[in-house]
Amino acid sequence: MKRIFALLFLVLSVQSLRAQAINDSLLLYLPFNGNANDASGNDNNGIVHNAALTADRNNTANAAYDFNGTGAYIEIPASPSLSKIYTSGEVTIAAWINIRNWYNNWNVFAVFEQYDPNNDWGSVLLEANWASGGILFESGYNTNYIGCDYPWNFNEWHHLAATYSKLTDTAKFYVDGNLIGSKEYHEVFSSDTVNTYAIGRSLSGPDEYSDGMIDEVRIYNRALKDTELQALSLITGDSGLPVTFGNVAAVIKGNALQVNFTCLTEKNNDRFVIEASSDGKLFKEIGTLKSGTGNSDTPVQYSFSLNMTSLSVAGFGLLAMLLLPVCKRNRHLPAVVFFVSTFISCTKTSGEIQRGMPGNIYIRIAQVDKDGTKAYSKIIQAIKEQ
Repeated sequence: MKRIFALLFLVLSVQSLRAQAINDSLLLYLPFNGNANDASGNDNNGIVHNAALTADRNNTANAAYDFNGTGAYIEIPASPSLSKIYTSGEVTIAAWINIRNWYNNWNVFAVFEQYDPNNDWGSVLLEANWASGGILFESGYNTNYIGCDYPWNFNEWHHLAATYSKLTDTAKFYVDGNLIGSKEYHEVFSSDTVNTYAIGRSLSGPDEYSDGMIDEVRIYNRALKDTELQALSLITGDSGLPVTFGNVAAVIKGNALQVNFTCLTEKNNDRFVIEASSDGKLFKEIGTLKSGTGNSDTPVQYSFSLNMTSLSVAGFGLLAMLLLPVCKRNRHLPAVVFFVSTFISCTKTSGEIQRGMPGNIYIRIAQVDKDGTKAYSKIIQAIKEQ
């Protein structure tokens, strides 16, 4: 029995690690579930210009964007988080695309680009491009681009991805999770925190607008593995973040932590996992909240409370939890978890946060879909009240 239990625990642990890994180093995630909001937790929300919501590859309404080929695109403002594309030496750009037609006579379907008007060239770009042989990827303010053959068909959904690693000087191209090309590629990245990004539009030369549909845009500052890209291409159903977060706030008062947040909309939502960190990088689960109904078109307020009285050590209160050794896993952490708007109460699942330096406490909320897919809110710093 012990062996069976140990094996089951190992299997569940591996599955959990895989779910977490797919979101590791995620800088931008646009699931397009009714809007162009970023679900990576980095607040890189899109500004929609003339693009219209449409059904996605699973025929789910308002879950992808249709680009008309004449002036529709989504603008992503520059940000410090997205600039990590250039400083990490690795990048992955991935999206679901459905090409209706090539733009004009340029045979271009632009997926993602950052453009510098001073240099008149894209700093990073991914296109389905018949003229270059199938897929075009470029980086840097020059003509250092690379292509890979692929015979595109119109009016079909395909998962397109490209990765680059400076460590191996290699660019790889994937369609529907299959590696279709790997080429040697050399580039020196230049950081850009000024110029905006665009989805469905390329300005490298004349304006080129995509004619078709785009969904599930993901940008990483690491090169995803073959198995990870296969997993992304196999995800069906509502794989994006099915909630739209409103305000998120955390307060520490005495030995109690209070986390309050609002969900503006919810769709197929299962639960929330509250995570805390002492450095804003390494997070550990401290509790869970079950969704009230799982589906809502009106704002719902949630509240999570953690009473740390029993862990008060030398007056540190909640901070003591952040300094607990990992071995103290049997200590019980009393808590009260409840929904403000629906008055539903439940019990949290507890866990100790790994040792960190004393100081601030950071909170983020992991939203878990009914299929187990996880995505994060923005990271906030808990406010300490006297």
